[in-house]
This record gives sequence, C-alpha cells and structure tokens, in this order.
Amino acid sequence: MADYSPDRFSAYEPMYFVANTNLDDARFQFSFKYQFFDPENDYVHQQPWLAGLRFAYTQTSLWDIGEDSSPFFDTSYKPELYYEQANVVELPGVNRTDIAFGYKHESNGQGGDASRSVNQLFVRPSFLFGDPQGLSLMFQPMIYAYLGSLSDNPDIADYRGYVDWRLRIGSPDGLVFSTLARLGKGGKGGIELNWSYPLRAFAGMDLFAYAQYWNGYGESLRTYDESSQSLRLGVSFTR
Repeated sequence: MADYSPDRFSAYEPMYFVANTNLDDARFQFSFKYQFFDPENDYVHQQPWLAGLRFAYTQTSLWDIGEDSSPFFDTSYKPELYYEQANVVELPGVNRTDIAFGYKHESNGQGGDASRSVNQLFVRPSFLFGDPQGLSLMFQPMIYAYLGSLSDNPDIADYRGYVDWRLRIGSPDGLVFSTLARLGKGGKGGIELNWSYPLRAFAGMDLFAYAQYWNGYGESLRTYDESSQSLRLGVSFTR
C-alpha cells in the first residue's frame, strides 16, 4: 500500500457553485493540489527541494441548467505540474514573497470542431502585504508562454494575452475580494470579479456566500473568441 498523507492534499483555486438570477445558467469549479513528498521525510531533509514539487487539478464547468436536458455547455480540465518555493527573497514592505513555476495543460475534452486545448509553461510570483491571519493583500501575476500546436485555437493569445493578473484582498473571517484580468490584442481580454463572505458552519462544513461577475472574452475555452457578460450568485467551499 502506498504511503501518503492526506495532509498533503489542500485547496488550490476556489471551489464554488454559482448560478445567474434566472436560474438558467450555472458555473461550478472543483480544485485541489497535492504535495508529492512529505517534508518530514528523512530523505526530503537531505534533499529539501523535493518538498516543493506539486500536482494540481482544476475543473471548471458551465452548465445550461435552464435547458430541457440541462446539458453542460463547456468544461475545462486543467492539470498542472509545478514547483513552489516560499519566502524566496525579502523585499521592503512585503510580508512574504513566494514563487511557483511549471507546466499547465487545459482542454475541454471535446472532439471535432468543438475541441480546444492549450499547453503552457508558467511562472507565478506571489507578493503578500499585511497580516496573513488578518487583513492582507495578495498580488499574484501568472506569466506564461504557449507550447506546441494551437491548431484548435490558433489565435487564443490575441484574446487571453500572456499574463493572468490576479489580486486578492480581505481577511479570513470577513469579506474577501479577488480579481482575474487578462489583456490580449486590440483591447480584447476579460475580467472576473469575485466576492465571498463566511456563513455559519453547516453540517460540519464552513460555507461562504459567493458572487462572481465576468465580462469579456474567453470565459470558456469553447468560446475563447466570443465576448460575454454574466453575474452569478451562490456558495463556495474554499476561497
């Protein structure tokens, strides 16, 4: 039997379920990361860099719940293999500076004309300002390059650009606001705004009220070159 610790599994991107006010369209996301090597292992003590190896998986779906058969409009499957190092450098005014870099694949699992896929190499620095246990601000841009064939979506960089600009501000026991912005060519791009607030514990789980607004191109891989706008409300399990 493999020797593993569940403590090495943790949340990655937010996990949520949100729907628009007409209840005909929903979006949900599932995400986790796994630390390959136990940092308390004797071998890892000799080779401490091994503790930074991670695998992550995120799945995001758009669901047409208002249609007769409630079909899924599009789903993105996003496995990642990356290395993460905390406290890489001390900077004036910055509480903590981390770095992550690795490989990310994204596809919608479709065939034919509906098929979409992207492969990227990325580097993701994180700059934390303030108190991690209180009010704090996290600036976390992800800079990436596209790899391999883009035959399914040859001009996707024109809509997504080469950087995910991420900003998060709030406190663990209060309101948290986060944003994702992308800028492509000719003013194309998209912005996602998220608000969350803790609710009472329910059935042993802490839930958060969650609101999400999207405006721009590329909410899903299937429609990366189409502009859309949406406001959805719901709950999240992590944020």
